Amino acid sequence: MLIQIEIDVSTKGRGFDTRTGLTVGALSSVEGRAPMPPEVDRLLDGAGAKAYEVMASYSVDIALPAGLQDGDLVALRYDAELLGAPDLALFSDGVRVVAAATEDGVVPIYLTLSAADAGTTQTWGIIALKERDDAPCRLRSAAAAASFGTGRATFFTSAAPSGVLSGLSEGLTDLTWRARCRMSVPLTFKERLRTFTPDNAEDEDPPSSAILTPSSSAWPSLLTPAGSTSPRPTLLLIHGTGLQSTLGFAGLRERLPADEPKTLLRRLYDHYGGRVIALDHKTISRPVEENLQLLADALPSGDGVLCVDILAVSRGGLVARGLVE
Repeated sequence: MLIQIEIDVSTKGRGFDTRTGLTVGALSSVEGRAPMPPEVDRLLDGAGAKAYEVMASYSVDIALPAGLQDGDLVALRYDAELLGAPDLALFSDGVRVVAAATEDGVVPIYLTLSAADAGTTQTWGIIALKERDDAPCRLRSAAAAASFGTGRATFFTSAAPSGVLSGLSEGLTDLTWRARCRMSVPLTFKERLRTFTPDNAEDEDPPSSAILTPSSSAWPSLLTPAGSTSPRPTLLLIHGTGLQSTLGFAGLRERLPADEPKTLLRRLYDHYGGRVIALDHKTISRPVEENLQLLADALPSGDGVLCVDILAVSRGGLVARGLVE
């Protein structure tokens, strides 16, 4: 279920969904800093946040309806002027953190909820950030990266104390950030089904042979022959909100444990006999149904069956669920 609420000056900063009864209270200014997990607070105070400065902090109460199910999505579309026209906004209940960039005068905040949230009233903090002109440093190594918003990949790194963040971005858990510097880089969002190999996993623009279309020559090696009693599964990677496969699965390029001679991706690639593909898709401006249609449009006609094992992250799990259903 998707609950979408527009919040602007005409609503006096409040929001209400007539279908479910979800209620968003008015913004309240917070002296100092809105509640955030300690790791984020330290990042904002330390060297790791030089590219942004805090403009203002707010709190807001959200009354969630009964009957919520795991994976239900709430989209709060704040008029950017209500938040002081930030470049980036952090939204947190003190445990979870979601970040959104301003686009077309709107700050779109997406919350993935669970059944445990049903019937509760939660207080969320908002920190409005303005981008500074500091030159970003050069990224040297990273185990993972996240995109905050819809067009800017933001790397939190070990320039901040310990460089470790967990449980961030729409309910993701056990996510560890390890890098040598902090930077912001542009990210162009593509819509495509692609092969994802140890040789092309870092390429945002892989060769045309890696892009899967109905006529791609790669399909025979990815499909299970019709009538076969021995399925040949293909591993399908589905990234999360605000990402592309190159960043969403950057951690697969690591060697774990450190003395392992092969990367995680190489081990998966070998295990699946080279049958690893990834769905690059837009997550904020496209519903799950359109993401699924993108996948369907890339499949070939004729004989053969695509049998998949799925590795999905965050919102990618909703796409995977839609595929199964």
